[in-house]
Amino acid sequence: MMRIIRKHGVQVLICGAVSQELANIIETCDVELIPFLAGDAETILETFARGQSISAFAMPGCRCAGGCRRRNDWSALKTSGNRSR
Repeated sequence: MMRIIRKHGVQVLICGAVSQELANIIETCDVELIPFLAGDAETILETFARGQSISAFAMPGCRCAGGCRRRNDWSALKTSGNRSR
């Protein structure tokens, strides 16, 4: 999986549940991980690409709105959609 991520130059990985071990591996590859999101993938990606908060898509029961495994502050998502992919 990491070979594919590196090959395609992935900078941000938006996903549902992810284990701590895999999260650590992903983050050591300088990929911003945004975990624990649920909903329609296209809607989440469009919202993110517009630079809007995607915290509304946090998985049920996730009190940290996906930010608990991220190195950066969750509020950074408001502008993260402006970076090149």
